[in-house]
Amino acid sequence: SDANGTETLSIETNEINHWNHIASNFHVQQSLGDQHSLIFDYDHLYYKDNNPSYYQFSTLGKTNFVEIQKETPITFNVFNLDYTGILSKSVQIEVGAKTTTSNFRNTIAVSALEGNEEIVDDELSSATQMDEKIHAFYTSFKFQFSEKTSLISGLRYEHTYNKLETGINGNIIKRIYG
Repeated sequence: SDANGTETLSIETNEINHWNHIASNFHVQQSLGDQHSLIFDYDHLYYKDNNPSYYQFSTLGKTNFVEIQKETPITFNVFNLDYTGILSKSVQIEVGAKTTTSNFRNTIAVSALEGNEEIVDDELSSATQMDEKIHAFYTSFKFQFSEKTSLISGLRYEHTYNKLETGINGNIIKRIYG
């Protein structure tokens, strides 16, 4: 503080937000005659966020720092199988099933300088993990009444299982619904 009671605070911030991503697809299509086909797809997606941050505080001739290490890998796997067919000149059908699994782990470690020792702050640090599975079944029909008139009707059902767990206090949140 100076004579007027004014205090000067200087903060230097360094942050990295580095994402990596890998994606792959496997696709097989099989014709079953002229009017029917089966299609199988598998997609794998992987993301990883590396997001460390460093904050240096200077005030009243004293310097402190806070360091945050944060990593978040995220994975998706998507499987689907579809059947399409022409039942008659005026009716087409599509039936399919899809399963999506995903998970991530978010790890944050917050540390600060206490004296000459770097101490991890357990209250601000966390480890969270989520696993999710979604299963879907669907069908649709296309009715062609004339060259300009058609009707498409379908049904879809999804079942979801989601589990979110925090490692610090062991909280588990589960959601299961259809």
